[in-house]
Order: sequence, then C-alpha cells, then structure tokens
Amino acid sequence: MTNSRGKATTRTRTQAVRLILRDLAVHGVIAAAIVSFTPALASAQEATSGPRDIVPAPDATPPAPSAAPTGPAPAQTEPAAPPPASLPSTSQSTPPSLPPAPTPVPRAPADTAGQATPRDNQNPQNDQGVQIGQLTQVDAASVGTLSTAEGGLGVGMWTGTSRSLIETLLPQVPSASTSAVARNLTRRLLLTAASIPDPATAMAPADIEKSSVAILKARVDNLLAAGQLSAAAGLLGRISAQVQDESLARERADTALLTDNLQVACSSARDAARSASDAYWLKLLAYCRATSGDSGGANLALDLLRDSGESDPLFQKLFDALPPDGKTPAKPRTGVIKSLPNPAPLYLSMLKTIGHPIPSDAVENASPLVLSAIATAPNASAKLRAQAAEMAAAMGALPVSDLIKAYAAESFSTKQKSTAKAVSDDHSDSQPLGMLYQMTVSETDPKERADLLRTVWTVGQKVGAYEMIAKANLEATKSLPVSADLIGYSADIARALLVAGQHDQALAWYNMARTTAASRNAVGLRAVLDMWPLVQLADVKREQTWSPDVVNLWWNSQQVVSTEEKVSKADLLFGTLDGLGYTISTAQWQKLLTPPLTTSGIEMPSLALTRDLAAAAKDHRRGETVMLALIALGKDPLKSASPIVLGEVMRALKSIDLEAEARALALEIAVARGF
Repeated sequence: MTNSRGKATTRTRTQAVRLILRDLAVHGVIAAAIVSFTPALASAQEATSGPRDIVPAPDATPPAPSAAPTGPAPAQTEPAAPPPASLPSTSQSTPPSLPPAPTPVPRAPADTAGQATPRDNQNPQNDQGVQIGQLTQVDAASVGTLSTAEGGLGVGMWTGTSRSLIETLLPQVPSASTSAVARNLTRRLLLTAASIPDPATAMAPADIEKSSVAILKARVDNLLAAGQLSAAAGLLGRISAQVQDESLARERADTALLTDNLQVACSSARDAARSASDAYWLKLLAYCRATSGDSGGANLALDLLRDSGESDPLFQKLFDALPPDGKTPAKPRTGVIKSLPNPAPLYLSMLKTIGHPIPSDAVENASPLVLSAIATAPNASAKLRAQAAEMAAAMGALPVSDLIKAYAAESFSTKQKSTAKAVSDDHSDSQPLGMLYQMTVSETDPKERADLLRTVWTVGQKVGAYEMIAKANLEATKSLPVSADLIGYSADIARALLVAGQHDQALAWYNMARTTAASRNAVGLRAVLDMWPLVQLADVKREQTWSPDVVNLWWNSQQVVSTEEKVSKADLLFGTLDGLGYTISTAQWQKLLTPPLTTSGIEMPSLALTRDLAAAAKDHRRGETVMLALIALGKDPLKSASPIVLGEVMRALKSIDLEAEARALALEIAVARGF
C-alpha cells in the first residue's frame, strides 16, 4: 500500500518504517542490504560496474553480485510464410464470391506474412513447421497479418498441436480480458500467420473446409468482441474469396461500415443478397443503392424487405433521411431519432452519412466495437466521444492516443477546474478524468502536478482502469523532475511509469529513493519498500541481484496491514516470483501458513488444462501454450486469477521465450491488487 491510499495509512506506515529503520540500525543491515536494479539505469552519481544494495550505505563498497536466475533461451528461427493460396472448392458450381476487403493493417512482404505454407518434408531446415503431406493447397485457416518480425508467434506455432484441439479451445480464449498483456497475447495468437495441422484421421474436403471456417470464425469473432476493429478487418481481408460463410460475410460488411469502407460493404451485400434470406442484407442493399443515387434499386430492395415480413421503423426513419440523389447533404440532419442504445454498425453508418448527431445513450451497454467507432465519429459530441473513448480504451478497444485526443477536445470551465482542484484530495471517482487530464497537462508546479496525478491514478484504480489512466497521463508524469523534493510521491510515480512501460525512468525514481533512504530517511525507505516488488517483477534483463534478505525486509514492512491482506499479497508475490525462476526459501513460504489456508471465490481452471499447459510449454508448443495460458487466466485475471494459476502461467510463458510478457502480466496484476 502506498502513501496515496490515505493520510491515516501514511502515518501508520511511517511509524512502521521507523521501527524497521531502528532494527536496521541495530543490526547494521542497511550497509549490507539487498542488491537493486542495474546501475546502468541509475543516476550518474551512483553508477557502478555492478548491481547495488537496495539502500546504499555511505562509503560502502558495493557487494559482489550473486547469481541471478538463468535467462530465457534464444528464440528459434521461424520459417518464412509465402503468399496466400486458396482452398480447393468442394462444389461443382462456383458460389458467389466475397471480394476481400482492403485491410488497414499494412501487408508484410510475401515471404514473411499472409498465409502459411506446407513444408517440404525432406528439408531439415523446416522441421519447426507443420508437415501437411502432399496437399497442393494451403489450408484457408492459416492466413494471418503478423509475421514473427511483426510480433507474431511464428508460422510453426501449432507444431505438435492437434487440429481438433485448436478447433475446440480457440473459441474458449477470453475475448476482452481486463489484462492489457493478455489482450495483446490474444491479438498476437489470433493474427499470426501459421500452418494449421492436418486432421488426425482422413476427412472429406467439405469437412476440412468446415473445420477451417470454424477456426477462422473463432479468430474473427474474438477480435470483433474485443473491439479490435482494424485487426479484424485486416484478418478478414486475408481470407480467401472461396471461403463461403454468411456470418463471416456479415462480419466483413460490419467492419467495412465501421471503417467507412462502404464500397466493400456494398459489394458484400450484392453477393449475399442473391442467396441469403437474412433481412440484414436487404437493408444494407437498400442503403447502398440509395447512397449511389439508385433510388429505383433502393425502393426495390425495400419492397423485398417488406415482403419478407421484416418491420424496422428505425431503419425506415434513417433511410427516409438519406438524400435522394446519393450526395452528402449540404446541411446535417437533426431530429430524426432521439435515442439509439447500443446501435448496430449499419445505423451508425447511416447516421454519419446524413450528418445526424449520435444520441447520447448510444454508449449504454454498447459493445467494445461500437464504442471504438463512436469514440472517433465526427457526428458525436466531444463529451460523447470522450465517454466512448474512455470506455473503449479501458477494454483495450481503442489506442490511448485516441483517448488523449478525446480528452483534449472536451470543454470545461475555469470554475469546474477550480472546484475539481479544491477537492482533489478526496480522490472522488466522480471527477471527470478528461478534466483532470487537462489540469495535469497545464499545471507547471511539480508538486501541484504530482498531487493532481496522484488523484488521477487513485481514481483510475477505483474504477478499474489504472493502466489506461497511467498511459494517458504519461507525458505529464515523465515531465516531473526526479528530485528528493518529491520523495513522498516517488512510489506512485514509479508505479505509473512501470505500468506504462517506462522502466528506465521508473528506476531513476527508485534509485533516488534508495539514496534518500541511505540517510535513514523514513519516507525514503518506505518508498523503496513499496517499489521493490514492482521493480523486481519488471527486471526483464535480469540484472538485479536476488537475495531472500530483501524478501524478509519487505515482509516486515507489511505490519501495518491485516494479517489476511499481508498473507494475500505475499502469496501473489511469492507465486509469481517462483514462476519466474526466483528462489523463495522454505522459511519464507512457511510464514504464509496462516489459517484459513484455503481460498474461496476464485475460479480455478481444470486439472486437465493446467497439466496440458505444463506439457505444451515443456515441448515448446507455442500456440498451444499461449492459448491454454489465456484460458487459464480467465476474463478478469486482474481480480480473480489465483497465485497458483499465475505461477503456472509465469513458468509456461517463460519456457516459450515470453518472459517479458510474463513479467508484464505479473506487474499489472500486482498493481491491480494493491502493490
């Protein structure tokens, strides 16, 4: 718990730290305390050629570094993935094809991304790939937009994994995790161009095609459910036109509507309306013909829609507001509708075409996909864009850069800002985050800015969006001078910087606190002990010397919290550190053997899943390991993932050369749980 949690806690914490300082002075521990982060990342005054103590002693010779855990093995080289190939047709007649949509995701060179290829069984250099026998066509489900160089998991990531397991488990991967690290791993898993294994037993071509479509749908559905609009559009654009599936066609049309690609949406409508009976296609066809100036064709589509028995007054209102000549109206329309909760992509596109404002209730119960579209819609008010952007960014459906633009566009009076500043010490979660953002940006006094930032971070923690808030206010945080004048804020500042990925700057604050603590400063030592678990978890380069002494020091500093909370935090910390390869002594583990010794209210994955996770990691089955790890973490790992599961996930990710991701995951979960 840091000094941002309230004044009463701060006073109690200060007393506790003074007791620790007294004990340290008696036993002479400060001069021989535990080694900290790499000196290369420290201030110039403290730079040395090796790691340093957690609290540097004046005139003390730096101790020799002890052995750190072994780092990850070098990543194996993945074979290149050549250009896409089409799926063999299973019908004598050629069905209407769906033209691939232009993707907003830049295409990689043909030899590194797109679609995986069958391997030559005689080529020893291709032993990582999935050998798919004598097939002359590439499986349609192998397409992707990410090569290994672009963050993909490798064209051979499914090597050793059965096709049936992929088809069964891929739909079980959570679509919108509360963890940013988990969301990024999910995105990489779903977008990687990778060879799909052959069926274990002989299958008819039609069944193979059905299997391929199921795998593709699981990938696209997950991306859309998470609001990953550009990623989904990019993947849909890589799918062969010979893959015929109405739900994929509709998802292609919806993503095209939300990305203002009306040409692709209308092309899909023309093809699908020939055979599909869904009223959606007739509505889209009527809209497309009206926007092209074909009023006769539009009315014909409406007649077919009425003949089908479909009644949609909302669509009719929006359709009647479209300009008859298909041109953009000279003056935006208003008053057509007043309410539109959770609008469909078609309605959002029609509103944009006529220039009609998006109703304020459009964000109520809206999906991440709809929220991300409203956040950047020119026909949404600045307030509504900021509201949608905040909600979408918290779910990972919108880049923080777009959230910052939305915050900056909001308008607040001087009186509103003055009132917010006066009550900032209350850390009320009702204060508009956009207003607080503007205030932190404009504040020039370092202490005033640090105080405002503390309020912003506390509000972000309360509403479950700490990481989003930390990243949105990153520039204001980075501008704070690393000074002992701000020692009381140092732990809060370092925490925000670490979560935002600014490790070097966070270490500058950590080292400043260490220097301050060396002079027996209680505030400085408290800051060091608050920061230590996070800087240890974030030590990607493994340049920090490890010793159980610092674990004991941290444990003793937790005496101001309840025994239950103390054990809960230690359980999480020890479990993740153990999974990352650090040694926690038996004596330290035994300190946690405090009743009730059972955990309730936490969902645990099945034994079969955890066993297969360990086996997949051991055999370096990358895709399977990531897939199982994401399922094991669940949809809300920040709150509900147990230390046992986290330890297993840390160990598995580290085994497949994803230690940086494992550490980032451990860091964000620790912050979410009070570190």
